[in-house]
Order: sequence, then C-alpha cells, then structure tokens
Amino acid sequence: MKYKYIRTALIVASILVSVTVSAQAPDASGRQSAPIPLEVFFGGESWSSQLVLDRKFGPNSKLGYFGLTYINANYDNDEYLRESVNLSLLKYDVIKNVSVLAGALYNSHWGFRPYAGA
Repeated sequence: MKYKYIRTALIVASILVSVTVSAQAPDASGRQSAPIPLEVFFGGESWSSQLVLDRKFGPNSKLGYFGLTYINANYDNDEYLRESVNLSLLKYDVIKNVSVLAGALYNSHWGFRPYAGA
C-alpha cells in the first residue's frame, strides 16, 4: 500500500517536471499601464486598506479620472470605529501639472458631498 502512494507521487512529479510551459510573446504595440496600488495594513487593534486610481481616458487625452477608496475597521467590528471613504473625481488637465476636477465624496460617518477644485 505504501509503494502505491510513492509510485503515484513519482508519476505526478515526473509529469509536472517534464511539461514545459512558455509564456506568450509580449505585445510591443500596446503601452503598458502602471499597476493599480492596493495597500492593506494590519495593526494590533484594527486594519485598513486604501486603493488609489489615477488614469487618463486615452494616451493623448486631457480628461481623466481620480478615485480613492479607504476602509478602516477594528477587529471587534465596533460600529463607531468603522469608516469608509470613497472619492470619485473627473479631472481635466489645463496645463502641465495643473488640473481642474469635479466629483463627489462619500464618507460613512457624514454622508455624500460634492467636490470641485484645481
């Protein structure tokens, strides 16, 4: 019985080792975009996470989107310590490094608020 398991393990191992895997060739025509950062932090009494998205709608477009999501909660799940912030803004580049933007923010404690800025 013991030899049966050893033989099965050897067969599976030899199949896994003998199979070659090759990746697809990278597409040189497409521009690679930056990854979307998601951060998760674990502390002694709580955890939090944050996701930030800042993208333009096209390679030469002046119009873009900025979004931020933040979540914080303690491990006991106390309601007064839970918080969620969601920010969603459309932005337009006026000149280099200067944009005007408009959108909305939702906070779990004080609700919905419209935003505009430069």
